[in-house]
Amino acid sequence: MIKTTVDYYNKNAQEFYKNTVKVAAMLSEDGVLFMSFKYGDKVYQKDDRLFNCYDESSFRAMFSAIPELTILELYKTADVRDERINEYWLSAIVRKVRISGNE
Repeated sequence: MIKTTVDYYNKNAQEFYKNTVKVAAMLSEDGVLFMSFKYGDKVYQKDDRLFNCYDESSFRAMFSAIPELTILELYKTADVRDERINEYWLSAIVRKVRISGNE
């Protein structure tokens, strides 16, 4: 069976969501988490690993489905390795917040 980019994206996006919800459950209230992703809007496979790249818009859209985490900072940086001079990263600092009704 041939997988399309959409198939890869949907499967990986679902896994990312499920795992992020699990991490959020482990954080204390006001706990902070740092995350970093390749910058862009593509999905690709390298060896046996599948990668989703995010830009600011796609990251915010993903996190809108996880109300207990709020984005404190979201920023783009250049890769510092000489062989990857044209690659960028999207970094995020998020905080767990109390959702009213979940006390």
